[in-house]
Amino acid sequence: MVNKLTNNMFSIIIDEATDRSSKKQLAILATYFDVNDFKTKCFLLDMVECSNSSARGIYSTIKQAFSEHGIAMDNIIGYSSDTTNVMFGKNNSVIKLITSVFPNVIAVKCSCHLIHLASSYASEKFRGFIS
Repeated sequence: MVNKLTNNMFSIIIDEATDRSSKKQLAILATYFDVNDFKTKCFLLDMVECSNSSARGIYSTIKQAFSEHGIAMDNIIGYSSDTTNVMFGKNNSVIKLITSVFPNVIAVKCSCHLIHLASSYASEKFRGFIS
């Protein structure tokens, strides 16, 4: 799969989580279009410990993971993550750091997180009508 990313444009989806040992883990998924199968394919590229969960720390972790796999980051055409400020803030965020170096990357906020936020807000409002 790594070979596919060295020869194709692709998008990344990242998410940070804390494991049971309280260490922060960064999942990096890659999505690309396989012209041989005529299908979009998605796979877990790496799951790495992220000791610094700031925007710069996460961006540095992404760069290191791509470097270790020998994949050029200039093949990235899309980026998606949750909607937190560290990932999508307008001043200092992972997407700002990525697009400062790779300005053609298209950023899309994760629809699952957006749906969760909207449904949580709606349920809070609905709760007020029931009680």
